[in-house]
Amino acid sequence: ERSNRHKRCPLCNESHLSWDDLPSHERDVHGYCSETQCQVYFGTYRTLQEHRQTAPGHFFCPGPAGPGCDPNHPYTSTSNLRAHRESSAHVQPTMHCVWDCCERGFVSVAAVVAHYDANGCPAITRDELNRHLFDIDRQRRRHLVDGAQSPLGGAWHDARIEGNIEEAVDNGEFICRQKHCNLSFRSFQQLRAHLKSPVHDPFIYRCQHCLKRFQTISGLAGHIFAGTCGV
Repeated sequence: ERSNRHKRCPLCNESHLSWDDLPSHERDVHGYCSETQCQVYFGTYRTLQEHRQTAPGHFFCPGPAGPGCDPNHPYTSTSNLRAHRESSAHVQPTMHCVWDCCERGFVSVAAVVAHYDANGCPAITRDELNRHLFDIDRQRRRHLVDGAQSPLGGAWHDARIEGNIEEAVDNGEFICRQKHCNLSFRSFQQLRAHLKSPVHDPFIYRCQHCLKRFQTISGLAGHIFAGTCGV
């Protein structure tokens, strides 16, 4: 197979390289930039790294490499690179769940609220959090919501989902019966994950700057901290 053949480096004549090893050899030894707009040898890996930090259209982490960080991984945009730099790969997780449900740390407000949106906190569900924030924000005018859409109800909403799940188990057809959906799934687990996700939540949150709407508080928080609309 091709992976077992040996390829000769065109610069140093090194011949004990597999097809899979040649790209990393050219990068680490000869400083080869494989980006489509470049495809240039810079001589050393250090020079290549300096080039990556200044060349337009290059989105590589400048380091130092943290856990899970690959300095040779290209990101597709400035915002994607920023998200990586603000992740646990580089930021010490110093924030915690306000209900102290676990010892896990979080690196940002967006990460904390994503914990709630994923129903990862035993103290509060995503629906309960949405209703609390909706009521508080309308009373204090903090501009997370505008009242155009209301959060989902309580017990009746949970009963509707459980009824959908029970129906699927009884007839063996794993179909979402929520309004305007009717998606089918291969298993009960997939259907349940779909129904428990925010996919059918109303867009109660709104960015006060660009007026874009979100189904989850983590979506709004991520939008704000990304700075994509200038807020």
